Amino acid sequence: MRINTVRLKNFGPYEDETFNLNHGLIGVVGPNGCGKSTLVNGIYACLTNDFSRFHGVKSDIIRDTAPADAASFVEVNGEHQSVEFVLRRNLRPNSAKLIIAGEREYKKAVDIEERLVKDIGLHKRLIDTYVFVNQWSMFEFLSQTDSKRAESFRYLCGTEKSADIHDACTKFMASSELNVEIVDNSDTLVTNIATLAEEIAEEEGKLKGLQDRQLSEKSYKGASAVVQNHERRMSLVKKIADSEANIEIFESDWFKREEERVVSDKAMSAACLRTSQTLKSVGAAKASKELWNAYNAAVAECVAGVHRLDTHESKKPVLDLSPKVCPTCLQEVKGEHLEAALRKDFEEKLASYEKTHLILAERCTPPEAPSCPSEEELDMMLDTASYDERVLKECEADYKEKMNAVSSAYSRWELEREAEAAAHVELEQLPSTTGDLYDRAVARLEEHVQLATEVSGVEGRISAKQEALSGYQTLLDELREKMERHKTMGALREVVSDVRDVFHWQNLPKKVAQANLMGITGEINEALEIFGSPFWVEADVNLSFKVHFPNSPPRSAGSLSGGQKAVLAICFRIAVNRLFGADAGMMFLDEPTAGLDNDNIAYFQEALCALAIKVRDKQQLVIITHAVELRGTFDQVIEMGV
Repeated sequence: MRINTVRLKNFGPYEDETFNLNHGLIGVVGPNGCGKSTLVNGIYACLTNDFSRFHGVKSDIIRDTAPADAASFVEVNGEHQSVEFVLRRNLRPNSAKLIIAGEREYKKAVDIEERLVKDIGLHKRLIDTYVFVNQWSMFEFLSQTDSKRAESFRYLCGTEKSADIHDACTKFMASSELNVEIVDNSDTLVTNIATLAEEIAEEEGKLKGLQDRQLSEKSYKGASAVVQNHERRMSLVKKIADSEANIEIFESDWFKREEERVVSDKAMSAACLRTSQTLKSVGAAKASKELWNAYNAAVAECVAGVHRLDTHESKKPVLDLSPKVCPTCLQEVKGEHLEAALRKDFEEKLASYEKTHLILAERCTPPEAPSCPSEEELDMMLDTASYDERVLKECEADYKEKMNAVSSAYSRWELEREAEAAAHVELEQLPSTTGDLYDRAVARLEEHVQLATEVSGVEGRISAKQEALSGYQTLLDELREKMERHKTMGALREVVSDVRDVFHWQNLPKKVAQANLMGITGEINEALEIFGSPFWVEADVNLSFKVHFPNSPPRSAGSLSGGQKAVLAICFRIAVNRLFGADAGMMFLDEPTAGLDNDNIAYFQEALCALAIKVRDKQQLVIITHAVELRGTFDQVIEMGV
């Protein structure tokens, strides 16, 4: 992996800074508090989306003096495995963006993390283990317990999954399926199967004997025909007797209904005669009713005329010769001309009055009453005619009902006679049977039915026993399958047990780590020689080092001084990265000179010079330090706090 540029905007102390990184040995130099760790932790957070290296929450990383709506982000432009990428992590607004090969763009968090692994090959494990190494984790392996040191080496060597394999094997071996005990009761099952087979054979013998005693199909049909023929003859004889009795009853009912019809017919004829006689006088009665209506209307008109005459007489004109006032000029008018005009007007009004009075007087003459029955008598005649019509309708309905009853009674009588005749015909056509033949046929059929019941019971017992036998056979087959599986699982358990033992941390993982540790010991000693270290190391059996000083017995690496541990740790990390982290392409060492005295820093500078020749144009090795005397060692220097 290579990082080309890093941009920090409103991120920590940076307002908007862009850092360009070259190949080779790069030094980020500056005093404490100038932002070196912010740059390194920002690169780590951008690549892994893990901001835990910063104190507090993510919003605390935003520059204090940045405007409230200003964007805050870290952006890394780089390439890995020949794939170029641009990755940005925004603190405000909270979002992210990944651009791969300048074309594909992703903004969803899940898509970004997936593409970083699948398309680019950037694993957080690779970054955590081989790219970012802080000053404390460089030599912590020297003071760990054996098991912790083995765990660290498993992580470095890529064998950390061995613990999962060991645990999975342990869990598998503890599963109930492997440890279940199989009870072999096959002897009982075989005995039960044999017993049931004998019982079934015995029941089948009984079944054959019963079936042999049953009627054959031909005999059964013959006996059934005899019984059915006899029972049908008995049924027809009874039916004929019942029909004869019914014919007498239906005939009597028919005659009775006919008598009722005759009575109803006479009543209807009498009602028809009365209605005819009544209706003859209805026309005259209606004419008389009209005369009386006209008379009553004339009387009412006469009364109204008298009232109008009285009203008219109250309006008779009167001659008034008194002086008048002109409505226009309001002057009193007098003279002969006025009197003549008033008299002429009076005479005209009087003539009109008398003419109208004569006409009204003629209308007040009362009419003569008609010479016909009174209105009460006429109403009684109409009521009688209406009553007679209702009675006639009732008689007609009753007659119709009696006719229907006669027809129905006759139909029942006729149908019963036809049924009796048909029964006689069928009875004559049936063959005659003797009572002895019928009794023998009934007895054989009853015996056949009883045998059929016994056969059904035997067949039921056979079916139940066969089902039980099948169940025992199934249990026996399952037992055989379980025994075979138990045998297979036992063999598998032995294999899994061997695998678990192989992947125990003290076996294969430790051996792999021990072999790798021995493989890098030579390179560690070469680096120690460049540092001018007075000691050299060899791999110990507990994944540690034995330290050899001239003219001194070997001792544990944990007994070294702080500066000596730092030198050994730096040499160890460089060797580990060259062996396991070559694919990473870069490494950050944060304050590797912490704890070194001036002499060791000088030795470290010589080691860096040799290391720079090895990584130039191949890898990026970034050293974060406040040791300004190392400036001349780096291929590129990034000054901080200037």
